[in-house]
Amino acid sequence: MVSIATIFAGFMTLLVAELRHLRRNTRLPIKGHRFLQAFGYSLIALGFSTSFFDARVSDNSPMFVRAILLMLTLIGGALLVWTTFLEIPLGMAKFKIAPGHAYNLGSYRRCRHPGFWWFLLFSASFAAWEGSALGFARIFVANLLNLLLIFLQDKYTFPLQFVNYREYAAVVPFLIPKLPRLRKQ
Repeated sequence: MVSIATIFAGFMTLLVAELRHLRRNTRLPIKGHRFLQAFGYSLIALGFSTSFFDARVSDNSPMFVRAILLMLTLIGGALLVWTTFLEIPLGMAKFKIAPGHAYNLGSYRRCRHPGFWWFLLFSASFAAWEGSALGFARIFVANLLNLLLIFLQDKYTFPLQFVNYREYAAVVPFLIPKLPRLRKQ
């Protein structure tokens, strides 16, 4: 139960950070915004870490199924960390994208919020690995709050933060990834 409260508090902190930015109605960085984001993400990570160490894994499924689910959890978590924390700053530096512009390369050229899918993979496979009703309640709450945060960012705060976000949004789909076309030869 502590994990659900901690994850909920983390997402509420992220929502407050976005609402503060929206309230200021500026492209300029807002004092404390990065701190609130880091604190929110830390609370979410703490909630999932707590549930991992408190997990009473169900013995109903075979060991190889649990191993696959744990591997999917780790893959989803690694891809989430990549898209949320590393891909954008590294890509902005590598491709010399001006500050204040939306990053539209890599996974962000397929959909505007690829981290949503990695968080869903991470949390759903974690809940299936754990195999408890509390685990499934946790992922439901977490993914619902994540979707709310993404809607708020996409509709209100990202257009404020990035000068080219509306153009980016007109070309790149919201959540359903744009698949590469197969070439006919």
